Amino acid sequence: ELFHKAFGKYYVRTLGSYDFGVEGKKCYWKIDRKLLDTGFEDKAMFAGGDLFDEASFERMFFFENVWMNEETLFGYFRSMSAYNEYMLENGVEYD
Repeated sequence: ELFHKAFGKYYVRTLGSYDFGVEGKKCYWKIDRKLLDTGFEDKAMFAGGDLFDEASFERMFFFENVWMNEETLFGYFRSMSAYNEYMLENGVEYD
């Protein structure tokens, strides 16, 4: 549970996962992660009805607890585009 809290802070605060398009905030993702992370609960995406039909939109959630060693965990981090953007912009290298 301690790791989940620490990762949540990193994901939201450091990578700016919920700050996409927010003026004055930094987001290292190239997309709005908040929409994905909340299962598209934001009804604003259905406004106007031109892009998506809410009635035909199915939401599904999938969670899986995975135990991994440190090397695998950092491999997962390196697969995240926001992690790579953060590392590049801040001059941090990981071997």
